[in-house]
Amino acid sequence: MSKANSEMQSLEHELHDSPKEEKENELRKEIHVLDKGDNLSSPNVFQNLKDKQSVVTKERDKLMIEMEDQHKRMEFLQKNCQDELSKAKVHIEELNWKLSDMEAKMPVGGLKNNKEMAKLRMRLRGTQAKLDSFRCRYKEAIDESVLTNKKYKDQLASKGLEVLNLMKQLAAAKGQ
Repeated sequence: MSKANSEMQSLEHELHDSPKEEKENELRKEIHVLDKGDNLSSPNVFQNLKDKQSVVTKERDKLMIEMEDQHKRMEFLQKNCQDELSKAKVHIEELNWKLSDMEAKMPVGGLKNNKEMAKLRMRLRGTQAKLDSFRCRYKEAIDESVLTNKKYKDQLASKGLEVLNLMKQLAAAKGQ
Protein backbone atom coordinates (compact mmCIF):
# COMPACT_ATOMS: atom_id res chain seq x y z
CA MET A 1 0.00 0.00 0.00
CA SER A 2 2.86 2.41 0.71
CA LYS A 3 4.15 1.80 -2.81
CA ALA A 4 0.76 2.82 -4.21
CA ASN A 5 0.71 5.90 -1.98
CA SER A 6 4.20 6.90 -3.06
CA GLU A 7 3.22 6.47 -6.71
CA MET A 8 0.13 8.63 -6.18
CA GLN A 9 2.22 11.30 -4.47
CA SER A 10 4.74 11.29 -7.31
CA LEU A 11 1.91 11.60 -9.85
CA GLU A 12 0.37 14.46 -7.90
CA HIS A 13 3.80 16.11 -7.69
CA GLU A 14 4.11 15.84 -11.48
CA LEU A 15 0.76 17.61 -11.82
CA HIS A 16 1.98 20.51 -9.70
CA ASP A 17 5.48 20.84 -11.18
CA SER A 18 6.79 24.30 -11.96
CA PRO A 19 7.23 23.67 -15.75
CA LYS A 20 3.46 23.32 -15.92
CA GLU A 21 3.05 26.64 -14.14
CA GLU A 22 5.57 28.21 -16.51
CA LYS A 23 3.62 26.91 -19.52
CA GLU A 24 0.40 28.26 -18.04
CA ASN A 25 2.04 31.65 -17.50
CA GLU A 26 3.31 31.65 -21.08
CA LEU A 27 -0.16 30.79 -22.35
CA ARG A 28 -1.69 33.56 -20.28
CA LYS A 29 0.84 36.04 -21.67
CA GLU A 30 0.10 34.91 -25.23
CA ILE A 31 -3.64 35.16 -24.63
CA HIS A 32 -3.18 38.64 -23.20
CA VAL A 33 -1.12 39.68 -26.24
CA LEU A 34 -3.69 38.19 -28.60
CA ASP A 35 -6.61 39.83 -26.82
CA LYS A 36 -5.04 43.31 -27.09
CA GLY A 37 -5.72 43.83 -30.79
CA ASP A 38 -7.83 42.49 -33.60
CA ASN A 39 -5.69 43.48 -36.58
CA LEU A 40 -5.36 39.98 -38.05
CA SER A 41 -5.22 39.63 -41.81
CA SER A 42 -8.30 37.42 -41.80
CA PRO A 43 -10.99 37.55 -39.12
CA ASN A 44 -11.98 33.98 -40.00
CA VAL A 45 -8.50 32.69 -39.16
CA PHE A 46 -8.61 34.44 -35.83
CA GLN A 47 -12.09 33.10 -35.04
CA ASN A 48 -11.15 29.55 -36.11
CA LEU A 49 -8.13 29.62 -33.85
CA LYS A 50 -10.23 30.95 -30.98
CA ASP A 51 -12.81 28.18 -31.57
CA LYS A 52 -10.10 25.50 -31.62
CA GLN A 53 -8.63 26.90 -28.46
CA SER A 54 -12.02 26.83 -26.77
CA VAL A 55 -12.64 23.20 -27.77
CA VAL A 56 -9.21 22.08 -26.60
CA THR A 57 -9.59 23.96 -23.33
CA LYS A 58 -12.96 22.31 -22.70
CA GLU A 59 -11.46 18.88 -23.41
CA ARG A 60 -8.62 19.61 -21.03
CA ASP A 61 -11.06 20.65 -18.30
CA LYS A 62 -13.10 17.50 -18.92
CA LEU A 63 -9.96 15.35 -18.60
CA MET A 64 -9.02 17.11 -15.37
CA ILE A 65 -12.48 16.36 -13.93
CA GLU A 66 -12.24 12.73 -15.03
CA MET A 67 -8.81 12.46 -13.44
CA GLU A 68 -10.19 13.82 -10.15
CA ASP A 69 -13.07 11.34 -10.33
CA GLN A 70 -10.63 8.47 -10.91
CA HIS A 71 -8.55 9.64 -7.96
CA LYS A 72 -11.66 9.69 -5.72
CA ARG A 73 -12.66 6.24 -6.99
CA MET A 74 -9.20 4.91 -6.22
CA GLU A 75 -9.35 6.33 -2.68
CA PHE A 76 -12.77 4.72 -2.17
CA LEU A 77 -11.48 1.36 -3.42
CA GLN A 78 -8.43 1.63 -1.19
CA LYS A 79 -10.56 2.31 1.87
CA ASN A 80 -13.01 -0.46 1.02
CA CYS A 81 -10.24 -3.00 0.47
CA GLN A 82 -8.50 -1.94 3.68
CA ASP A 83 -11.75 -2.47 5.59
CA GLU A 84 -12.20 -5.92 4.06
CA LEU A 85 -8.58 -6.84 4.83
CA SER A 86 -8.86 -5.72 8.44
CA LYS A 87 -12.10 -7.69 8.91
CA ALA A 88 -10.50 -10.79 7.43
CA LYS A 89 -7.43 -10.39 9.66
CA VAL A 90 -9.61 -10.06 12.76
CA HIS A 91 -11.54 -13.16 11.73
CA ILE A 92 -8.30 -15.10 11.22
CA GLU A 93 -7.06 -14.02 14.64
CA GLU A 94 -10.31 -15.18 16.23
CA LEU A 95 -10.06 -18.55 14.50
CA ASN A 96 -6.41 -18.94 15.51
CA TRP A 97 -7.32 -18.13 19.09
CA LYS A 98 -10.17 -20.67 19.05
CA LEU A 99 -7.90 -23.26 17.48
CA SER A 100 -5.20 -22.79 20.09
CA ASP A 101 -7.84 -22.85 22.83
CA MET A 102 -9.22 -26.09 21.42
CA GLU A 103 -5.75 -27.61 21.23
CA ALA A 104 -5.20 -26.72 24.88
CA LYS A 105 -8.41 -28.54 25.85
CA MET A 106 -7.59 -31.50 23.63
CA PRO A 107 -6.91 -34.14 26.30
CA VAL A 108 -10.30 -33.48 27.96
CA GLY A 109 -12.61 -34.42 25.09
CA GLY A 110 -10.44 -36.04 22.43
CA LEU A 111 -12.79 -37.08 19.60
CA LYS A 112 -15.22 -34.18 19.88
CA ASN A 113 -12.40 -31.64 19.96
CA ASN A 114 -10.74 -33.28 16.96
CA LYS A 115 -13.89 -32.75 14.90
CA GLU A 116 -14.24 -29.14 16.04
CA MET A 117 -10.58 -28.50 15.41
CA ALA A 118 -10.88 -29.92 11.89
CA LYS A 119 -13.86 -27.62 11.26
CA LEU A 120 -11.93 -24.63 12.56
CA ARG A 121 -8.94 -25.50 10.38
CA MET A 122 -11.22 -25.66 7.35
CA ARG A 123 -12.73 -22.28 8.23
CA LEU A 124 -9.24 -20.87 8.74
CA ARG A 125 -8.15 -22.08 5.30
CA GLY A 126 -11.26 -20.54 3.74
CA THR A 127 -10.66 -17.26 5.52
CA GLN A 128 -7.04 -17.26 4.39
CA ALA A 129 -8.21 -17.77 0.80
CA LYS A 130 -10.63 -14.85 1.21
CA LEU A 131 -7.82 -12.69 2.54
CA ASP A 132 -5.67 -13.60 -0.46
CA SER A 133 -8.50 -12.78 -2.87
CA PHE A 134 -9.10 -9.40 -1.16
CA ARG A 135 -5.39 -8.67 -1.41
CA CYS A 136 -5.38 -9.58 -5.11
CA ARG A 137 -8.46 -7.45 -5.87
CA TYR A 138 -6.97 -4.52 -3.97
CA LYS A 139 -3.74 -4.78 -5.96
CA GLU A 140 -5.66 -4.98 -9.26
CA ALA A 141 -7.76 -1.94 -8.34
CA ILE A 142 -4.66 0.08 -7.49
CA ASP A 143 -2.89 -1.01 -10.69
CA GLU A 144 -5.95 -0.11 -12.77
CA SER A 145 -6.21 3.28 -11.10
CA VAL A 146 -2.52 4.04 -11.66
CA LEU A 147 -2.83 3.04 -15.33
CA THR A 148 -5.96 5.17 -15.77
CA ASN A 149 -4.31 8.16 -14.10
CA LYS A 150 -1.30 7.80 -16.39
CA LYS A 151 -3.58 7.64 -19.43
CA TYR A 152 -5.43 10.79 -18.40
CA LYS A 153 -2.19 12.63 -17.66
CA ASP A 154 -0.87 11.70 -21.10
CA GLN A 155 -4.08 12.98 -22.70
CA LEU A 156 -3.91 16.14 -20.62
CA ALA A 157 -0.31 16.77 -21.66
CA SER A 158 -1.24 16.20 -25.30
CA LYS A 159 -4.13 18.66 -25.10
CA GLY A 160 -1.90 21.18 -23.34
CA LEU A 161 0.64 20.99 -26.14
CA GLU A 162 -2.17 21.36 -28.66
CA VAL A 163 -3.38 24.50 -26.85
CA LEU A 164 0.15 25.88 -26.85
CA ASN A 165 0.55 25.22 -30.58
CA LEU A 166 -2.81 26.87 -31.29
CA MET A 167 -1.77 29.86 -29.24
CA LYS A 168 1.46 30.12 -31.22
CA GLN A 169 -0.49 29.88 -34.48
CA LEU A 170 -2.84 32.55 -33.24
CA ALA A 171 0.07 34.79 -32.28
CA ALA A 172 1.71 34.20 -35.66
CA ALA A 173 -1.53 34.94 -37.49
CA LYS A 174 -2.01 38.10 -35.48
CA GLY A 175 1.55 39.19 -36.14
CA GLN A 176 1.02 39.13 -39.90
